[in-house]
Order: sequence, then structure tokens, then C-alpha cells
Amino acid sequence: MKNEIILIAGGSGLVGKALKKHFENQQNEVIVLTRNEKIANQVGYALWNPEENKINESAFLKSTVLINLAGAGIATRWTKANKLAILSSRTNAASFLANTCSRLNKQFKHIICASAIGIYPQTNSCHKPYNENSTSGNGFLSDTVKSWEFANTQLQPFGSFTQLRIGVVLSSNGGMLQSIVPLFNKRLGGVIGSGEQGVSWIHITDLINMIDYVASNKINGTINAIAPNPVSQKILAKQLAIQLQKPIILPPTPSWVLNLVLGEQAMLATKGAYVSSEKIQSYEFDFKFETLDLALTNLLHENIS
Repeated sequence: MKNEIILIAGGSGLVGKALKKHFENQQNEVIVLTRNEKIANQVGYALWNPEENKINESAFLKSTVLINLAGAGIATRWTKANKLAILSSRTNAASFLANTCSRLNKQFKHIICASAIGIYPQTNSCHKPYNENSTSGNGFLSDTVKSWEFANTQLQPFGSFTQLRIGVVLSSNGGMLQSIVPLFNKRLGGVIGSGEQGVSWIHITDLINMIDYVASNKINGTINAIAPNPVSQKILAKQLAIQLQKPIILPPTPSWVLNLVLGEQAMLATKGAYVSSEKIQSYEFDFKFETLDLALTNLLHENIS
């Protein structure tokens, strides 16, 4: 995609930063929405605050593509207050953007909204991969994503619209690998619970390319943003041990231990989902990193992310 003006909400995170760099390299103008007034005065940034109904209208009106990644991180203790923040930060942002489109009579060439594969049932066992038509799960994670997606759909009237259910993003600059690689280097990493829970992952390069591809080709609807070969947590642990040359010496960590320490949030480690990428592949999108081995080799040894 070239010569577009791309507005990114939630652009300060891992994916947002990579998108900004990518689209600028592709000869686009990128504007990142920020709540920080000092940063908002810098080139490439614009002020917004959904809670206070504030937004830089000139930046909003001149943009041609909208990418909404806004949402508080879920890797925090799931207290009542944090649960509310996780949900409201997503639904309020989407609703505010839709209301702003309506108020300013704004149409975008394309709108992409982030969602998550957490909408699917989370289990501790192997199962047939879920596709975009699969039944959603129950519990805080799935219920949050369902509400998130409902809020996102408010943006549908304002441009060609895609919702990406993003899986575990692998990057050398943050995310899951930043959390677990140090543990494996200290030989503290290993299998969690049954080890059969699904890890549906995507290399950040493929995710960024997919977002570009979807916007460039105006692909509509809901799409799973994951690589073609999800793995079990046990396979992930073994692959990391091999890549880092740090043998697994600890026995599997029982789920009840993590439940005791982390409470409800422990499900992020003890449960998972196997998710299908067939839909995006049917649009002839080509992955650079189809297997976990290729992705880890690239990220851990070639330092490209």
C-alpha cells in the first residue's frame, strides 16, 4: 500500500510501532493517535482521548485508512478493576471512533480493527482447529472479545471493514518471547499443565504484511491472523529449548500451581486454542514464516522482527 494517510489508534504497542515503520517505508503518511499532549505535538502524531471525547479532527478527516489496535494489555492480574479496564479500553475506543465518523460524516477507504483468537473456546487439549465460523467460548476472555468485536462492528458503515483475530505475536522486540526466553536461558522454562493446549502464533512480519495485504486488497470480514501451523505448548517449549540450546530439566508445571499464583489469569498459560489460517490463505496471502522452527530461527538468531 502506497501514498495513503494511515491513522493508527493504539499505535504505541508492539504491533503499532512495527506498522508505523512498515507503512512509512512504503511511502505512506502515518499518524498515530496518542493521549500524551507533548507527543501529540510531534510530527506523525495526533491527540485523542476517548474518555474525554477529544480528537484531532483535521488529522482524522484527512486520513484515508484507519487501523484500530486500541486496548489495554491482558498480561496483568485479572482483578475486577483490571478486567473493567481491559474491556472498556477496547469497546470505548471503537465506539468513540465510530461516533466520530458519524459526527464528521467521515468515510475511510478501509478500516481494520484488531480482535483476538481468545474469542474461541480455550482448552487444555488438542482439537480440530477453529475457523472464523466456529462457536465462541465462555468466560472472561471470550466474553471480552465478543463485546470487543460487537463494538468494532459499529465502524462497518464507514468504509471497507476487516476484523483480524490476532494470535500470539512472535517478535524479538517484545511480546511472549520477551517474557519466556529469559526463563529458558536460565533453564527455568518448560511444559505447562498438560502441554497439549494450543498455541496459535504468528510472526510479526507476517502480521504486518497481512494488515497491509488486507487493506490494499480491501478484504472484508473477520479473519484469523495466525500462521498455518499452530503447535501445542509442549512443542513450543521443545522448540525453544532446541533453538536456545538449553535442555528442559524441570518437570511440567502443574496447572494448579499457576492457578494458585495467578488466579483466573493463569488460563493464558494453561489453556489455548488451535486456530485455522485457511481463510486468509484462500485470498492468496503468502506467509514468510509458516512453521514455528522458521519463525524462531529468524527471531532468535537473525534478529529480524
